[in-house]
Amino acid sequence: MLKNRFKKKNDEKSKLETLKSMGFPVEEARHALAACDNDLERASNFLLGGSSTNNNSSNTTNTTNNSGRGTSNYREEETEEQQLQRIMAESLATEEQRKAAAGTAGTTTTVATRKPASAAAIKAGQAAAARAENASRRYGANGKLLAKKKTTTKTKEATSSSTKASQSQLINSTSMSTSIGGLKIDNTVNYNNSNFNSNNNNNNKIKQAVLKSHPKVKMPTQMKDKSKEEQILRCTKRIAPHPLAVDTLLRAFMFIRQNPNEEKYRKIDRTTAGFQSALEGKPGVMDLLSAMNFIRSNGDSGNYSNISNNNQRYIILERARVDMALLYLGISALEEVRKSEEYLAAKQSIQFEKELNRIKNGEGSDSATSEEDEILKRAEYISKLPTEPSGGAGALMQISLGANHKIMRKFDGDDILLDVIHFIGGHGSAIPEKILSREWCLVDLNQYPSVVLDTELFRNKTLQFIGCWPSGKLSLQPSSSEWREGKEIGERVDVGGSRGLGAAPSSL
Repeated sequence: MLKNRFKKKNDEKSKLETLKSMGFPVEEARHALAACDNDLERASNFLLGGSSTNNNSSNTTNTTNNSGRGTSNYREEETEEQQLQRIMAESLATEEQRKAAAGTAGTTTTVATRKPASAAAIKAGQAAAARAENASRRYGANGKLLAKKKTTTKTKEATSSSTKASQSQLINSTSMSTSIGGLKIDNTVNYNNSNFNSNNNNNNKIKQAVLKSHPKVKMPTQMKDKSKEEQILRCTKRIAPHPLAVDTLLRAFMFIRQNPNEEKYRKIDRTTAGFQSALEGKPGVMDLLSAMNFIRSNGDSGNYSNISNNNQRYIILERARVDMALLYLGISALEEVRKSEEYLAAKQSIQFEKELNRIKNGEGSDSATSEEDEILKRAEYISKLPTEPSGGAGALMQISLGANHKIMRKFDGDDILLDVIHFIGGHGSAIPEKILSREWCLVDLNQYPSVVLDTELFRNKTLQFIGCWPSGKLSLQPSSSEWREGKEIGERVDVGGSRGLGAAPSSL
């Protein structure tokens, strides 16, 4: 029994010292432990809420006088915290009465206020805070301390601004929900959407953000904000790879310049087959027409709209909006485009596709060639072909005849390039002659960049020699002016490539 009492006393003393080291007065710590059944955690939490204790303890006399009254109903409604405060106040009052009766000098009936924390307590608190901060940055068995990340000024500013923005948004959302009650969620969303759906505000914010983060970067001017001259020149260059669109617009502008008063030349119907095939969907066409002062219309006078409105059927140029200077500029720009390499290459490709389709459909190079003669010539080419390897043997040759037609056949490695040309002749009797005369050419797609095969030099060379083993990809294309004239194109026009066992070297 004596041992337990001694142990309990030591336990109370250690807890009292703990509360004292935390900066609490000894008297308040002792009474808090007594009121909390010697529970250190509850006592410390109670002492931390000292404001309510002072208020209760300042009325010690009233509390003592009222403690004997029958207030059972009132105490039943008290919370646990209020009960602890009342018990502590009663304990302090009893202690003060005992000291007064014993004649203790210097004591008063008022409760002592909390003393300022000592220097030791302040240092202990700072050390505990430092340990808590460093605990999250330790790792491993040795408890190494990670380097603390430095917070830059820009990061602080960005964090502060984002925090303020979120707080502002929260305040706005709260005010909306308060004013409209049960519909706060829906209306709050609508309120935010009305702010973010403003395109002008968003564009300005994005532009300001870019200028702030990249002050030396200049935002490019939109096409609609450029001068008419620059718009026309830029748009005509974009149309260059589409020869039919260039020719159609050039012809239309010339008719308008020659007959500005004729409405039929200043009106374009978007539903016609000519517009659909030549102008519809071609990049730069609508921008060029807009730069030339064309507008949209349904055909009714006065019912006009912007060129970007796809609901209108007609694209017209009003007589009052005809600008001869713009017409001359547009015509001259399109004429310059017709001299560009892009236009000429695209024009040649269109003509090549037309001629190739004509030959594949059974019409020979001579218009007088009959269908029966074409069949006999193709059969003659096919009869010259070697036997096709069976199973998985041989090299697979893939030949593209135009943009949408591909033929395939297997050849042995010792078959020659002329055999491939005879195979192509079985699909059009006029094709081999055009290849050997350099009007058209075979391009080796296995090489990068692609290489034009010199059929005159390698017509009797094996597929293995020219690099088309164990497979080959060739494309029939129109010859450039340099190739027609016998000039070499690229670094290796004389060799197909170095592929496969025993293939020719990259250069001879």
